[in-house]
Amino acid sequence: MSLKGKEALHMYQIGIDIGGTGCKCVAFRDTGEQIAMSYREYPTKPGEVNLNALALRESVFFVISDCVRKLEDPKDVAAITVSSFGESFVPVDRGGQPLSDIILYFANTESGEFSRLIESVGVEKFMHITCVLPDASYSLAKMLYTLRTAPRPVWKFLFIASYICFCLSGETVADCSLACRSILFDVRKLCWSDELTSACGINPETLPAVLPTGSFAGIIR
Repeated sequence: MSLKGKEALHMYQIGIDIGGTGCKCVAFRDTGEQIAMSYREYPTKPGEVNLNALALRESVFFVISDCVRKLEDPKDVAAITVSSFGESFVPVDRGGQPLSDIILYFANTESGEFSRLIESVGVEKFMHITCVLPDASYSLAKMLYTLRTAPRPVWKFLFIASYICFCLSGETVADCSLACRSILFDVRKLCWSDELTSACGINPETLPAVLPTGSFAGIIR
């Protein structure tokens, strides 16, 4: 990226860390020096296993704004990076609107439907493709439940970091680390598994494009 005459010292990188109870935004100079930080907890009650997607987005946007206000010149922000916890996702319709609350990763999503799928495909097949022992704690069990209960068709399943990237840029992408937590990702071929998505009835088009960690995701709208 060309700095067009500005010294790298004056450019900022913003990192967003999205956790299960709150989100953090930190601004760094290109030298690695931390300049500003903001943190906010979500408006959830103790013990709740669901999180309102719009409340999450509002909290993330708040810490971004709060952090940027502490900088000398917000126009010197060169990039925003996003990381989040795994397994959970936001199902959105074609208009980009959430179709349900976020089922947090620690929620119990065991079901006969999921158990029958594992039995049909076989544990060894799942492990060979995903290198993970299939379990209801991963995204797939939650996706099957969502497909059955969503009020409208699911356009995209967006992992938490993917959802925030979508809100910021309009792009639907994920990195390999989050894709792996779905137990639908072929870790050897580095792509969504046609065999597993076909077996569970999930259209690969509803899953985000997978990019290496640190890839350029899009331009902020």
